[in-house]
Amino acid sequence: MSTIQTQIVMSPHVNGNGRLFGGQLMAWIDITAAVEARRYSGRNVTTACVDRLTFLKPAMLDDTLILE
Repeated sequence: MSTIQTQIVMSPHVNGNGRLFGGQLMAWIDITAAVEARRYSGRNVTTACVDRLTFLKPAMLDDTLILE
């Protein structure tokens, strides 16, 4: 099973330089992971911890992101 979420980076999602806020990306990742975890467990889930998240390059205004 896999969960795929597609997002378009829009103006409310970016800072003054047109780059996606890291917190917004983290929220989208969290939702995608929660959907998959609920499917797998059959229960409500919550994120207890994120060990590490490294931003390798920026997502910019009007970019399309696919989270899987």
